[in-house]
Amino acid sequence: MQLSALVLAALVCGSATGQRALPLSSFQYPSAPLLPIAPLYEFAPRVSLPPISRSTTTAAARPPSPVGESNYIGSSDPCTPSPCGPNTLCEVNSQHIALCRCQPNFVPDQHTIRGCKPQCLSDRDCPDDYACTATKCVRLCSLNECGIDAICKAYRHKAECSCPPGYLGNPAIYCAKPERDPTPAYVDPCTPNPCGANAQCTSNGAQAVCSCLQRHAGNPLEACVRQECAVHSDCSAQQVCRSNRCIDPCSIPNICGTNTDCTARDRQPVCSCRSGYVGDPFTSCRRFDPR
Repeated sequence: MQLSALVLAALVCGSATGQRALPLSSFQYPSAPLLPIAPLYEFAPRVSLPPISRSTTTAAARPPSPVGESNYIGSSDPCTPSPCGPNTLCEVNSQHIALCRCQPNFVPDQHTIRGCKPQCLSDRDCPDDYACTATKCVRLCSLNECGIDAICKAYRHKAECSCPPGYLGNPAIYCAKPERDPTPAYVDPCTPNPCGANAQCTSNGAQAVCSCLQRHAGNPLEACVRQECAVHSDCSAQQVCRSNRCIDPCSIPNICGTNTDCTARDRQPVCSCRSGYVGDPFTSCRRFDPR
């Protein structure tokens, strides 16, 4: 029997009792990094195990085994010579069985007796969110492809970077929350006072409004002049307020008719015909003729 027929898989349950290993088609390799510890493969059901010596505890110290029913001939170390293929490691388990394992970053080439091959030769050999880098499948978002505080999502063997919600910036370099403009300090539009003399300033939002003080008139942006009155009550009982001045109502031109007398009473002009005259004092009075 070929020596390679004695090599069993490490993960085959009950291999020492002669049970069949799982077929290769039923084995699912883990996602990258692809590093199978002991891939499964078909092996002959009638395998004679090499003799186990109980006198020693290490495989290297076993003496050569004689020819027996197992037809096993050679060194006590079943890995010498190695029955494994290229890019493999040969190990001996506690039952003195050679185990073929792939070297790091290699995967089985059908099975480990034939040898192992690189994990990948192109991106298509890797999962969707991995890329083939130096014959290794590497998770893209573990390579720090994106900038500071950016989100990395891998799709079709490419890393896509984006800034989180509420962040701004170039995701390939960095993302950051936008700085909030500090609340501007309130500026009183009336300080300093933009109005003229004898004028008052009131704010309408951010705008200043100038107006003359009471009993003052003029241009509030330049100057306001104090006025004698604003309403009739600002004047005496015999005067009225006209054009911000207190005047005698009888001084108003044509307030009464001709040949009349005018007197002010309660700020109202009282018109009457002169002595010896009759008529309408608001229009005209004529001399009285007794004949």
